[in-house]
Amino acid sequence: MERTGETDSQPAPDPAPAPQAGAAPQGQTASEPPAACPPPQIELLVIDLINGLLAPGSAGIDASLNAALARLGQACGLDRTFVFRTRPDGTHYNSHEWVAPGVTALKHRMQWMDPAAHPTWHAAFAAGEAVVIADQDNLPLDQPERAFLEATGIRSCLMLPLRDGDRLLGVVGFDSEAAQRRWGETEIFLLSSVARAVAAVLQRAEAAQTEADVRSHLTATLRALPDLVIEICPEGHIAACHSEKLPWLSSLVHAGIGRHLREVLPEPLAEVLEDLLRDPPAARTARSRRVGVHSLVSPHWYEVSVAPLQIDQAKGLAGVVAVIRDLSAAQPTDEMASYREGQFTAFFEMCPHPILLNDYDTGELLDGNRAFKQVFGFDPKGDSYRDVRQILPADAAWVIEAAVESLRAKQSYGPVEALLSRADGSHFPAVLRGFMSIDPNGRRLVWALIEDVTDLRAKEAALRDEKTAFEATRSRLVSAIEALDDGFAIWDADDRLVLWNTQYTRVFAGIADEIRVGALYDDLLRSAIAAGIFGQEGERDDASLQRRLDRPLTEIWDGEDVLADGRLIWVRERATPSRETVGLYEDVTARRLADRRLQQVVDGGEVAVWDWADDTGLSAMNDGWRAMLGRDTDMGDLSRVLPDLMALMHHDDLAAAEDMRKALFHNGEDEFDFLCRLEVVVQHYLHLCASAVRSAATMAEVVQTARFVEPGQPL
Repeated sequence: MERTGETDSQPAPDPAPAPQAGAAPQGQTASEPPAACPPPQIELLVIDLINGLLAPGSAGIDASLNAALARLGQACGLDRTFVFRTRPDGTHYNSHEWVAPGVTALKHRMQWMDPAAHPTWHAAFAAGEAVVIADQDNLPLDQPERAFLEATGIRSCLMLPLRDGDRLLGVVGFDSEAAQRRWGETEIFLLSSVARAVAAVLQRAEAAQTEADVRSHLTATLRALPDLVIEICPEGHIAACHSEKLPWLSSLVHAGIGRHLREVLPEPLAEVLEDLLRDPPAARTARSRRVGVHSLVSPHWYEVSVAPLQIDQAKGLAGVVAVIRDLSAAQPTDEMASYREGQFTAFFEMCPHPILLNDYDTGELLDGNRAFKQVFGFDPKGDSYRDVRQILPADAAWVIEAAVESLRAKQSYGPVEALLSRADGSHFPAVLRGFMSIDPNGRRLVWALIEDVTDLRAKEAALRDEKTAFEATRSRLVSAIEALDDGFAIWDADDRLVLWNTQYTRVFAGIADEIRVGALYDDLLRSAIAAGIFGQEGERDDASLQRRLDRPLTEIWDGEDVLADGRLIWVRERATPSRETVGLYEDVTARRLADRRLQQVVDGGEVAVWDWADDTGLSAMNDGWRAMLGRDTDMGDLSRVLPDLMALMHHDDLAAAEDMRKALFHNGEDEFDFLCRLEVVVQHYLHLCASAVRSAATMAEVVQTARFVEPGQPL
């Protein structure tokens, strides 16, 4: 590799190739292929590209650079053209790149290039010299630049520095993946002209960006200052107002732009500014004056500062920038200072948390509030010299080290939790926070707030235990409802689904995808109706379904739903005291079918059946029983029938009947066999042999045999 400096000489008609390190000597027969771009063609192209770079138009500088790299690469038969930019820290990054079809782009890999990795190239760029490499094989084997070219697949390249005086702006480069490319002097000269145009464009872009940054910085500075900033022309007219501070004064200035300052500002301020304008300060200097503006209570003090502002350099005209600062707020009276000091002292002493003041540089404890003295058992002001480490356990030195580092970096530390030692030697968890201040003597002081979090940590532990217990209870509840054979669901006070089991999903399998936490009760019911779960329109009980939709969910509901697939679901929904709703959905299809079959058997055979409860008496009686009693018609209120039946019973059987009743309803027996006689016709008895099956509190008594007997005939 050889460094070839830029030249201002005119291109020769047939330039000789630039010498290269590692190339064959002049006397040897090393073949040199011709340059890929004949000089007459590249000259016209370079002129056109330079014009385009210097006047990029609305497309912008980036688009102009990309277009120039593409045209140069195509015209010169190159594989890659690129621009590298230099960061303030000296590293480089690939900002623009063009590659020929089929060539791998490298821009994304070249965003952080350290110049130290390629020292030979960096030295050439720093000296303002071009880097010309006809073939990577000409470079020494141990040279890092050769390893870089081999890794990227580049065989030949030309790199030209982009400079602003002695400052390196970047590099423009031209790569070829073909070996032994000839870089002629004319080609290098013309490409160097393009490089100078690129450097000029980059300088212009940097200048524009710098100007924008300065404007942005100045705007932010003006916004941050508590001052009113006014621009005044040499004749004393207000030219601009660059701040909204001091509202009553800035409103006058904004309204008076273009008028003389005497017509706008209060008289004392106007007089001071006129005096400063008559004798403006020298360049790069400023002048200040204090002035008081009378008010009803006392003079309102301002500080007025002016600095020269060049208006027309050719004519030597200079205005000023005036800055007006309100000094009254910065000059509290002794009475106010005393009042605020008293407030701070009261807060310091009454704070329930320990507060400690110590010297940052020596660690000496200087002061502590009442809470500090109570917790740690000593007064930093009254006792002998103590170090902050005395209130920390031996294994808590890391707290001080971390606080010192944080205070050094950002003048504050925390919150950080550590164990501290009380006066009685016990330890307690505390959260530490602190900040640094500097006293009038320049001593760095650290204020530390120490918060005892013993109770807080105990409450957190109790909450964790409560959460664990709650999760265990919820797990048991979920397991319990999953074990149910019936569907189960819970809705909150807003009628939104909270919890349900698998059986509930099976009952309403047609809308299983809509059953989720937060689903509204009415939405699920409407979806089930729309999905045909309750049957098609005209087949289902729309009136009952509408009543369920219209009712408050906290209202008790008992009903039996007939589903389209033939299932019978007994629905029971109840409200809890917290206005939540619990629903139980029992599939009673098999039970209803069994009841129907039993009813068919009972109605079709010579069997008498009745329901009998101890508190209400008879509640039901079938036709077979009525026929046996000779009472085929409606017997009215069945609760009054039982005494009539007991009156018909043979007097010798009454004691056995009473014993049977006590056994069933007081002793909890489930079955009985009973033989008795009922006088249905005068002196003619119906002999009954009966058994029973208990159902909750009701006894269904089945008369298995019945026959008439003559008077006096034994059972």
